[in-house]
Amino acid sequence: MADDEGRSNKGQDGDLGKPDGCPSYRNRAMTKRRHGEAQEAIRRAFHFGFIRLRRHDVERGGIIGLEKPEYDALIQKGDLTGDIFKKDRYNDEPLIEGLHFTCWADAQEEDDLIDWEPPTTIKPFLRHAHLCSYRESPFPELKLIVKESIYDILLEALENFDRRAMPFLSDIETQKPPLDLSRSFKDRLLGINSVCGRIATCDWPGCGDPFCSSELAWVENGICLVYLSASGAGIGSVFLFPFTTL
Repeated sequence: MADDEGRSNKGQDGDLGKPDGCPSYRNRAMTKRRHGEAQEAIRRAFHFGFIRLRRHDVERGGIIGLEKPEYDALIQKGDLTGDIFKKDRYNDEPLIEGLHFTCWADAQEEDDLIDWEPPTTIKPFLRHAHLCSYRESPFPELKLIVKESIYDILLEALENFDRRAMPFLSDIETQKPPLDLSRSFKDRLLGINSVCGRIATCDWPGCGDPFCSSELAWVENGICLVYLSASGAGIGSVFLFPFTTL
């Protein structure tokens, strides 16, 4: 259901309040012709987002960070097979089959996502992030589902995006799943038209350590294209088109 302004319900659990119908961010915004598996992957990515510690959450996608040789092989071949996923390198628990936000972990090079000096942008990271599927049987395989990067997918969707399909940032409660936004992040981003970088670090009194907690976002024309939470352990969550700021 929508409120009096036509904005969808904010939805704090499950699907971020995005309806199961066909708003523009699902169909009309996807102007390129793609096969069914790719379209479904994009729909799920927008609808559910990604978290690193999935536990038994099989609706949301997972997050995998690859080293440069493996990332290059994935892009060139379209898949990675065999025993390539090391628990201590890619995840804090065994990987769950399904959709994954897969990235070159060091794509930012000297402009690290997590550092005392905030990154000037997060776009290089998004240009080296892709939608992939992981399966265990008959052998471990990570398959590239959508050729375009997350960056390209977001820009394509933004062209014809209906902001009424999104919740407004002021309506989203802090410290509540699935986004689990900090108060400082919300206060600093609300009303911002365009920004791309780190918005907030750990807001525990006296902390502020970016390796403890960092929140990053890319906002264009008052629409948040992507929200990232991260720490010294890596990317914790990724949500695409989660809210508007204006």
